[in-house]
Amino acid sequence: MVLEAVIPQNYDVRWIKNTEFTGLDMDHNSREKIIVNKFSNITRFQPFARVLMNNKYTGLLFLGVDYGTKVVGLATYHWGKDPFPLPYGKIVVKNQAQVIQDICEVIQAEGIEAVVLGLPFYTDGKESEMTKTVRKFGEALQSQMPEIDFFTQDETLTSFEAQERMKNSPRYNFKVEPKQLDALSASIILEDFVKLYKVEE
Repeated sequence: MVLEAVIPQNYDVRWIKNTEFTGLDMDHNSREKIIVNKFSNITRFQPFARVLMNNKYTGLLFLGVDYGTKVVGLATYHWGKDPFPLPYGKIVVKNQAQVIQDICEVIQAEGIEAVVLGLPFYTDGKESEMTKTVRKFGEALQSQMPEIDFFTQDETLTSFEAQERMKNSPRYNFKVEPKQLDALSASIILEDFVKLYKVEE
């Protein structure tokens, strides 16, 4: 909560470029990530986080990841270019090392510059054992690709929403397609992330 005390009520993007957070030793990019990851859910910080995201990430390619113990769904979004996130594909899980290697290969092949990992919570907002599992997976993935910017996004009920979209979409013949469900869930995770931070034109 120390950051809340030093962020002014009236700020713009110039403030973060010229201010060192009181008592905190971190570089400019670290300050940006703290704002985006930790404080974007606080109403008065949301416009500031949006300014940072749109200034920094316009034109970059994002990868959305819906982590599961059996299948991992992937989606992409070209910030400022794509109208909305698109399902990319899925990875069948053999073990964590294999999943991380496969994701790293996608990142390198597609020129991915930022990753958004979905975090599952209970509907009351509390963490589950799966939340902890996904966090650990995210940390392991980050350690392999430290040059990639990394974010998390609440994915509560995204699988349910993906099923409902399939049932109402001619693209999926108005039925749930299990083989495409995880990629669609990943696109919804990215979609929710974009809704938080994208500045409407």
